[in-house]
Order: sequence, then C-alpha cells, then structure tokens
Amino acid sequence: MVSLIANDNWIKLTLRYVVSYNKQRATKTALSINILEKTEGSNGKLKFASVTFQFVEAPEFKVNVKQV
Repeated sequence: MVSLIANDNWIKLTLRYVVSYNKQRATKTALSINILEKTEGSNGKLKFASVTFQFVEAPEFKVNVKQV
C-alpha cells in the first residue's frame, strides 16, 4: 500500500509492505535502493529536491509609539 500526503512544501510517500521479521531491514534496504535507481534512470523526469533555510538572527527593527 502506498499513501500520499501533500502540502505546499513537499509530498510524503509512505510505503507499507508485509515481510517476515528477519527480513525487515534487508527488504527496506532493497526497496530504497530500487527506488533510487529508478529515480536516477528516469532521464530527469523524476528528481529529488530539498532546501533548508536557517535564520540565525532576527533583523533589528525600531518601533515608534506616540502617546495621546
């Protein structure tokens, strides 16, 4: 089963599969490698992208208040 969650920043795909307990890690690795290989072999039709912004310090601002 594949589920999809989308918002204005990204999409999240969740893959659920049934596998015996002693093959969980190997299966997850094999699926991940297969997904990456298919993505790389898509001739640019499918790409992964990520961006991270870090705000180190808020800019200085001044506020003038007039008392009545």
